[in-house]
Parts: sequence; structure tokens; C-alpha cells
Amino acid sequence: MKSKIDDFKPIVPLACALRKEGMYERHWDQLSAKVGFDIRPVEGFTLTGCVDKGMLKHIDAAEETGEKA
Repeated sequence: MKSKIDDFKPIVPLACALRKEGMYERHWDQLSAKVGFDIRPVEGFTLTGCVDKGMLKHIDAAEETGEKA
């Protein structure tokens, strides 16, 4: 169990940044432009999908955009 928790810890900041209540379409547009691919909450949007797309490399961009939201 500890191993699973340790594996999940680096993902928590990404999850928090993407779940900011104030994230509007313009914020998703800005984030997509920063990371170089489309990232937005559409049907089938999952945290696992974000990690698979490489969003862990872009946590700073996600946190910055989330804070602005």
C-alpha cells in the first residue's frame, strides 16, 4: 500500500491544478498552448489519460494556469 501511495504522490499537484474550480475554457486554451497538445475536460477525460499524455512534465504550467483561474 505504501508503494502505491508513494507512486501517486507526484500526481497529486497535477490533479489539484486541473481541478481548480475557476478553470474556464480560456484557461484550458492557455494550458493547451503551453503544453503543445489539447488538454481539456471532455468526455473520457481522466487523470490517468493526462499522465499518459505526459502532463507530469508540465505540472508547473498546470499549476500556474490553475492559480490564475
